[in-house]
Parts: sequence; C-alpha cells; structure tokens
Amino acid sequence: MIRTTLFKSVAQRLSYSKPTLRRNFGSTLRGHSHWSYKLALGASVGGILAISYGVSKGPAIAADNKIGGSFDANTTVQVESGIDPYYLDIGGPSDSKYGHQLQNDYRMIGSGFRSVTFLGFKVYAIGLYIAKDDVQKARRILQGIANVDEELKDETKSIDVVNKLIDAHIRFLVRITPVRNTDFGHMKDGLTKSILNHPLAKEYRDSVGSGLEELKQAMTTHRGTFPKNNALILTFNDADGGGMTLYYDNTKNKQVSLMGEIENPLISQILLLLYLTGQKPLSPTLRSSGIEGLISIAN
Repeated sequence: MIRTTLFKSVAQRLSYSKPTLRRNFGSTLRGHSHWSYKLALGASVGGILAISYGVSKGPAIAADNKIGGSFDANTTVQVESGIDPYYLDIGGPSDSKYGHQLQNDYRMIGSGFRSVTFLGFKVYAIGLYIAKDDVQKARRILQGIANVDEELKDETKSIDVVNKLIDAHIRFLVRITPVRNTDFGHMKDGLTKSILNHPLAKEYRDSVGSGLEELKQAMTTHRGTFPKNNALILTFNDADGGGMTLYYDNTKNKQVSLMGEIENPLISQILLLLYLTGQKPLSPTLRSSGIEGLISIAN
C-alpha cells in the first residue's frame, strides 16, 4: 500500500516537458533570460529540517518586534529569539523587498525551528508558506477527501493527500534561516543525503540523480559561509511541470537574489513528502506543524 500511494503520481511527473518548463520559467522569473538550475534547499548541517506550527489564522508562536530593528508585531512572528522575526506575508507587487523576485503573494501557515538534540542547540528557524491564490484550490482538494484530518495525520495515507496537492500544482514556499553561522557545502550535502534516503530516490535512481546534478550546479553560485540571520527561500511548483526555485536573502544588505532552479519535479516532490509525510519525516515537529496548517486550510 505504501508503494502504491507513494509512486501513484510519479509517472506523470517523470513525463514533464522541458520546452513547457522553459516557457513557464520565463514568465515566472521576469528579468532572467538565461536558465539557472532550479533548487529547493531544505537541509541543515545534518540534512534535517523542521517546522513548528503557526496557522494562517494566527501564528502559534508569539510575535516580537524587537530583534534586529523595527518590526510590526501584527505582521511578523518571532520564530527564534536570536534572529529577525519572519513576515506573515511575503512576495507580490506590494512587497518592496521580495516583490521583484517573488511574483506570487504568500501567506505563512507554519513556523518553527530545527534543533540538534544530541548537541543541545538550535540550527535553523523555518517558515512555511502557501500562495494566497492557491488557498481556495487547496481547500477544495482537501475538502473533497473523506476524513481528511485523519488522512493527513496518518503516516502512510498522508502521502496520497500531499501528492494530490503536488499534482494540482499548489505553490508552497519555505524560508530557512540559520541561527548560527554554517556554510553552503554542509547544506548541500545534507539535502542530498536526505533525498537519496527517500524511497522514490531508490525507485527512480536515474531521474533523481539528474536532479541532484542540477542541485550541485546550482549550489556553485554561492560558496563558503552562510551567515546567521540570512535566509534561503525555496519556492515549489512555480511552473506547470513542477520543480523549484532557490533565492538567497542577504538580510544585512537587504538584497534578494536568484540562486538557481531545478526543473526535475521529483526533487520537489520528494522534499515536500519528506516535510509532510512518512514514518521517518525529516522532523516530527515539521510534519506535525505542516499537517496542522493544511487541516486549518481544509476547515
């Protein structure tokens, strides 16, 4: 049953068309005539991420407007005390910081952090967002599933639910902020290891391997230290064929730049499944928060 639900939508995603993706990327990323490589990066030093819960109706973690300057407690959430608060809404034409890169308007549905238990410290703060224009479509999909709350909470049945959202091209965004200095090499290696450990990677080794080559090439755009309080922004399902885009948010100079793109849809599918499903999610708190956020949308 696990294999049936897990691989149900893979055949469609393996048949993506590069010309179609090229056309869609061109319309999504205005001002970029060349192709970078699409990248969804969600890895820590050990290659594990987590999101704690804060739903769209209001974050579960109290807001704070004192870290790193002036922040509005009504529009931000304090995910971790050592870094700047996260904005509840990012992207779109009205966003002076992100709007020139993120054409879609996103709303936070979860926030939290990743901690390394055996070392006793926190590694990353993370925010999970959904495109506002896709909320109604996601709600229709979720409401069309009997006992959707139970299905989402089930380790195996949730695979089919999340695949339905992926196949419907629901657009998600993840923002990842290290709470201490790290480097891009650790993040790339950890992400690669996590992807390779997923059952889809074992079943579709060649296709996933080509996607990881795209990841490797994209990561060459940045090397060395990844400073505390800067952020990676990952957008999922930007184009009809799936895939992901990675941006680098330099909070010190207030610049957001395109890092790369991964067109292989299996990479984005695996990451979302690792976030939200399975017996061994990247983090139990990530899965819990993400599922609660989807339940909030469904209801």
